[in-house]
Amino acid sequence: MENLTASETAHAQEFHRVLVLRRREVEQRIKVSQAEQDSITQAIKGMEALYPHLKERYSSPTSGADLRGQAAALEVLRAANEDWLTIREIVTEMNMQGWIEPNTKDPEAAVRAALRRSSDKAHPGLEKRGAGRNVQFRLVKPSAPALTGALNLSSNDGGAT
Repeated sequence: MENLTASETAHAQEFHRVLVLRRREVEQRIKVSQAEQDSITQAIKGMEALYPHLKERYSSPTSGADLRGQAAALEVLRAANEDWLTIREIVTEMNMQGWIEPNTKDPEAAVRAALRRSSDKAHPGLEKRGAGRNVQFRLVKPSAPALTGALNLSSNDGGAT
């Protein structure tokens, strides 16, 4: 290692000192951010305790999965619990989940096209209302088949009381 001049040594020492101070500042900001994150997490848990349906809406069962396109859009609709969502809302949620390709030029157009291609047979609960930029979608869960005639629960049971 070369011998440093007194001036170079002083500059190196000063630069080191500044870096150490900067690191301490960043560490302090991290602590503050962590405390803020903890507070927000507690608020979310409190809201979910009061309103359990909120947790279901924003915590989909495949959270973290690497979904794309139509599968991702349908998962967002499934997690929305039959609420109507605009294309923009679907794209926002997909973005938050990391399900939008970074190089997609127009994610809203891509999602709109993907949902338009969804057939009634493949996705029988997919409903659409409106048109153009105001179009909304929802995914309705299939209802259980009716048991008409399967059980006779009338009070007339052949005389038994």
